[in-house]
Amino acid sequence: QKLQGKQKTPTKMKFAAPILLTATAVTAKKQRIATQDTDLCECSAKCIVEYDPHVTAFNGFKYELAGEEGDVKSLYMLNNQSLDITIGRQNYIQNVKFEGNVVAAAKDCEHGKTFSVANHLPTNGVASNELGVSGICQLAPKDCKDDECFWILNLEVSNSIKFQPGQQAPFQEPLNFMEIEKYLGADGACVNVNGTGTVQNKSCTCPTPPTPLPTPTPAPGPETPAPTIDGGDPKPTARPTPKRTRKPTPKPSRKPRTPKPTPKPTRKPRTP
Repeated sequence: QKLQGKQKTPTKMKFAAPILLTATAVTAKKQRIATQDTDLCECSAKCIVEYDPHVTAFNGFKYELAGEEGDVKSLYMLNNQSLDITIGRQNYIQNVKFEGNVVAAAKDCEHGKTFSVANHLPTNGVASNELGVSGICQLAPKDCKDDECFWILNLEVSNSIKFQPGQQAPFQEPLNFMEIEKYLGADGACVNVNGTGTVQNKSCTCPTPPTPLPTPTPAPGPETPAPTIDGGDPKPTARPTPKRTRKPTPKPSRKPRTPKPTPKPTRKPRTP
């Protein structure tokens, strides 16, 4: 439909199409799938596809998606289930398809129609792989006037993968979203890129283990006896050393007095 008069202010109409895709495990060995979301790790990322079209992949790498009018390009594909876009006039996005069915079209933008589709088939290795797409209808080319304007779609693709923590690589720390996509066999313009970007549009989180309760301090027990030496008997308790009492110094004894000899009586001389 042609626009009349002055340039028409671009009308924006949002639509959302949540898409749940199956994930294929490389190994045949089945693993237990946690039933509670709180028990699961989650890695998620966003992919921007806009204008003619420029892509910001899940890893933040930016590039221009080559194509011509009428080309169908896959944005995300897994297990033969594919989210596709059709390139239209001047390489802008004209419609979005899932498994070949159109879920959003630029020609319907002015009617305010919303689009949605869902498919959820979790398999080995992951609990779920959820793909969502949201879009804004916009008039192009930029600064167009009158009959130069036409409707296009600008898209945002989001991918969320949930899985049990503590499994084999790549489901171990540190988690890498792109490595998980590669392991699952995902493909498409949002995944299969040959560069690394700086845009931080992906994240991985795992449940935090509960904080253990503090260990109560045990009550003090009896004193530990002295250790035995070489497996023998314990050392006997040493007796206290008695204090030595100093004996008083005896006074020197006095020498006994020697009595003077008694003189013998003088005998008178005998008279002859």
